[in-house]
This record gives sequence, structure tokens and C-alpha cells, in this order.
Amino acid sequence: MTYTCYLPAEVRLTYLSRVDLQSTYDLATQVGLVRFYVWWKQYAEIHEYKYVWLPSTDLIQLLISSDNETKLPIIYLAILEDRPDLRDRFLSGNTFDFQQLNIWFTSSFLREYFYVHFPFFLPIAYSEPYLFEFDCLGSVSNTSFEDYSDGHITSCLFDYYNIFFSSGISFSSLKKSISYSLSSSPDLRIQFLIFLITNSSSSINSDKQNSVLFNLSLSIQQLISSSTTLQAILGINSCEIDHIFSFFQQFNLDLSCNSNFSFDDIPRFFSHLVQDSSHESNPLRFLISLLLPKSSCLSHNTYILSNSSNASSNIDICGLHSFQLGIGEDARLIYKSLSASFRVNAIEPPFIPNTPRTPIDYPILNPSSDTCLVVLPPPEILTLYLKQPLFFDYRTLIALCPWELSSIPLEYRSIFNHFNLILVPSNFVKDSFSRVHNNVHVLNHYVDIPNHLELLPGLIEKNTFYYLFSADCNSFIERKNPFSVLYAFQAFLKLIPDVYPKPILLFRLTNLSTSLHSDLIASINSVDHVQLIDEPLSYSKYLGLISAVQCYVSPHRSEGFGRNIAEAMYLGTPVICSNYSGNLDFCDSSNSYLINGNLVDVPASSYPHASDMKWFDPDHSHLVELLLDVFTDYGEALNRSRIARENVTTKLSHNSYLSELLACISDYVSI
Repeated sequence: MTYTCYLPAEVRLTYLSRVDLQSTYDLATQVGLVRFYVWWKQYAEIHEYKYVWLPSTDLIQLLISSDNETKLPIIYLAILEDRPDLRDRFLSGNTFDFQQLNIWFTSSFLREYFYVHFPFFLPIAYSEPYLFEFDCLGSVSNTSFEDYSDGHITSCLFDYYNIFFSSGISFSSLKKSISYSLSSSPDLRIQFLIFLITNSSSSINSDKQNSVLFNLSLSIQQLISSSTTLQAILGINSCEIDHIFSFFQQFNLDLSCNSNFSFDDIPRFFSHLVQDSSHESNPLRFLISLLLPKSSCLSHNTYILSNSSNASSNIDICGLHSFQLGIGEDARLIYKSLSASFRVNAIEPPFIPNTPRTPIDYPILNPSSDTCLVVLPPPEILTLYLKQPLFFDYRTLIALCPWELSSIPLEYRSIFNHFNLILVPSNFVKDSFSRVHNNVHVLNHYVDIPNHLELLPGLIEKNTFYYLFSADCNSFIERKNPFSVLYAFQAFLKLIPDVYPKPILLFRLTNLSTSLHSDLIASINSVDHVQLIDEPLSYSKYLGLISAVQCYVSPHRSEGFGRNIAEAMYLGTPVICSNYSGNLDFCDSSNSYLINGNLVDVPASSYPHASDMKWFDPDHSHLVELLLDVFTDYGEALNRSRIARENVTTKLSHNSYLSELLACISDYVSI
């Protein structure tokens, strides 16, 4: 039996990558396949993979199939297989007690397994037992569901809900005559939806709440559009309905183009409804107030974005302030820069990565302003949008976004539409963001060098020529291109006569994993005169290391800015770097050694959203040549480094940064 037609690609790859799943769930059997589906819906979808597995037509038919010797639906058998308490309760010898088994399934099944049958069960944990009759469930087979793309879901949900409402619903809290007339009365159907939400929203599984709201929103639009009576009551017409829902639908369409977006995480439908209603007194607001769960209720003013006339002198700065990587340094630098002119409030998103932290000398607080400057790259902004959508209800939103590829996926346009202004660290990144936003300004980082630098004892020997390569293995190590340095250095050593002392390549790597980066470690160990530094270094010790070597080497494939390069230039260390991306804002042939190369496709696994993207492939021979140039004519290298230091201390100074920053945000905050 093949299971290809039942499993989405994401789920299939997960199953094939895990031996424990393969040993527990035999997909060659129908019960084993459905058991795996139940496990995914109960556990993996919420706690592990955040991918919503919507059943294909074939899988739906399998779930309700009773073509077996027990005549029980496969879904019942799958659940009984994993529930010894139920087997002991309902199985006597080899015979099931069908009467008691049926009583349990009709009274308890929905409460315990409501998410298993999504979407043709409403995923709501009911407070009392309800019986759903599926007289017309067979018509599901007319819906094509095999391609598993989220873009296909929107149209299919209408079919599911048509089936749901035309199936005949016995609902104990409603009169039977009303429940059976739902299939013919759109007005009663919208009342039924309101009843479900207002009476059951507090019981909705929090991990599924966005799915519930999204699904119901589609039904609401269809129902309002089909009822002229309801339109008259609400005071709106079909055109206004389309306008109200259009933004959300476009947002869903944008997200659906990328399979990494989880269907159950699509947020904020109701806030858009409230924001886009054209009249404050529009009765539609009353309807939305009924549908909006009480825990999410906010004043209408919360949803209204302001302009410069509402400028504020208070600013929340949301970022990874205690994060050790460059993105943490971005948040700390902008906090320090604005704290002299504004009342700034440092806040951190709810998903701080589990990586080394750095001490900070200011507190992390709760949001307190109506203006926020978000210092995060696009994937983390997406995560923030999905995990905490109400965060985006600031009156004014400004983003400072690092990014390291030549383009931004268009799917991000709907998210960045919430921002008034996008600040980026280089012209290279500006060109990328211009695809998704029309108000993008360059704000080069400034170089913040401590007054005191520490030197690592015993590392640097006199009369030895040192090159330095540095990268964080948590920051998409392929982008830093470590193998290129190793291979070029190995070839360069062969060009040096034996009478000369051999130079040393210091290879500084943070967050190095012996299991994940075993190939890199093996390559380092295979090249002579390469010394690995993988111990954690303070910022002061790291800068001391840069200042102590003779040359800093960065054959990167792409940089959003190139902070390490700028720091080396500030410290007077000659630099060899790629002739590509953000570092070209301050690197040229007069102040550095630029490596030639060509653009190549980015491997899909090397960077988020890398599909159809390109980055730089430094020329191996040219890098070898430049390593030799610096070694044989170090006087010229020092001349270039002096020019570089003059350029960086002027262009990338704190005063220049602060002046540009205040000019950029002056329309949105009171200065």
C-alpha cells in the first residue's frame, strides 16, 4: 500500500527522517497511517513542527471508511489502538461492545479529538456533548485537495462549510427546527456562527484559535454576501464587503505562496475588519465585537495607524537586546543612540533564541508607547507577526532590518505594509526591500569600539604573519564561505618559498558543533598552519584579536552590512573582502583588497527563502593572489588600511549615525 497520496511532502519528509516514527507507525496499514495522522494533529502540529496537515480527499475517505471486519471507522480503530483504557473498556474477548463504544464516541470524541477531523469538524472544544450528523459527507470527494498547497485551501474551505451546514446538525442547545433550517437560511447560519463563537470562544484551543477565526471569517464573508437581508441590517453592500475582506484575503494569498507558513498561524482578520470599516457607527462593528474573543478585545483606536501629526517622544525598541550576534548589537546600538533624545523602552519578542547572551546595562520592560522601532530581520518579524499579532497595533511602526540577500520574497509585502518606515544598513539591502515597501532609507551601522581592548595571552607570536577569518556558525555559515578561505590559504602556502616563515590563518568560529560542522572541522584539521579558535570571546577580546593580526579576510557570499569588516578597518587592520553586497558602502579598491567573482544560485538549505536567489561566488585564484599581495607588499596593505580607517571613522561614526537616524524618524516622533 502506498501512502504518497495521503501525506503532504512536509509530513512525508519528517516521517522518513525519524526512525522512531517509522518503528511506531506502519504506513503500509490503514490503521497505522491514521494513527500517524492522529499523532501529528495531537502533538507534532502544535508542539514540534507548526505545520497544519489538512487531509487530502483520499485521507478523508480513509478516516471514515469502515471496510474492515469490525465495521468500525478506521479513525475509531486508530484511536483504540493507542488507548488501552478504551480497549479494556469496550473490547470483550474479540468482540466490541458497540453500544457503549458508540455512546463514548458521540459524547466524548469531539471533546478529546476535535482537531483530528479538522476542517470538517469545527475545531472547538465544546463544554457539553453535541452530535454531528454527516449525511452529506460523501460529497467531500468532489473537492480536489491533493496538491496540499495552502493557496488551495481557501476555495476548499467554502466547500467544507457548505457540507457542514447542509449536513443536518443536531445541536442540543438549539431548537431542532432551527438547526435543520440552517442549510436554507443564510441569516440563521450567521446567527449560528455568532452563537458558536460567543458561547465557545473561551474553550478554543489557543494553538488553534487563529484557524478557527480564519475559517469562520471566510464563512462570514460568504454568508453576508449571500444575504441581502443581513446586508440591510448591517448597512453595507457587496462592494463594501469585498473591500473589508480584500486586505485579509490578499495577505492570505501572499502567505500561501510560501510553504513555510503554517495555516493555523494566519492572524489578525478581525482587527483588519475593524480598522477597515468605513464608519465608526457601522453595525458591522457590533457583529465583530460579538465574534472577537473577549481576551482579544481592544479599543478601536488600537487599530488605527497614525501619521506625523500624532508623533510621540516615547519609543519602544523591540529587539534581541541580550543576543550575542550582530542583530543583538544592532538593538543595543540604536537603544544607546536614542536614549539621549527620547524616553526609550527596551522590549524583547517572546521567542529569544537559546544562544549565548551578552550582559546589557539597561532593563527589559513591557510595551508602554504608541511608537515602536523593531530591530529584527524579516524571518523574525514574521515569527513575531504570527506569534503575537496584536503587537503590530502600534500607532507607528518603524523597522530596522538586517538582510543578506539581493531580494526579499514578495510574501513579506503584507507584513511590511504595517510599517511606516523601513531602515536598512546598506544600499544593497535597500535595493532588496524596495520590492516590498516604498519608504526605505539607508542607515549605515556605526562602529562602536571600546576604549580598552584585551589581547589573548600566548596566541599571537612575534615575527609571525597572521590572517584572520571569523564567523558565527549560528548565522548561516555557508554565507560566510569558510571553505573558500581554507582552500585559498592552502594554495597560497604553496607559493611561499621554504626559506620564509609560513603565515598562520586564525580560524575563529563561535557556536561550533562537532556534529553539525564535522566536515568543516575535518577541513580545518587537514590544512597546515591553520589554528582554530572556538572558545567564547568577549567583544573586547575579539576586537583585540582583530587589531593584533596582519590581515582580516572575508570572502563572503553576501553581507547586509559587514560589521566585522568595518571593525577591522576602524582598528587599522588591512582587509581582503568580496567585491559584493553591503560592505561596498564603505569598501573600495583604495581602502581594501576586493575579491572578484560571479553570482551563483543560493542553495535552498543555506538561507531562509533562498529559492530563486543568487549570491556571490568569490574567485579562488584571485583570492589566492590577494593573500599573496598582502604578504609580499605589506607596506601597500598598511597604506590602504590608513585610508580605510579615515573613511570608517568619518562615515561610520556615531555622530553620523545619530544625525541620519533622527532625520529618518523625524516625521514619526517628536524630536
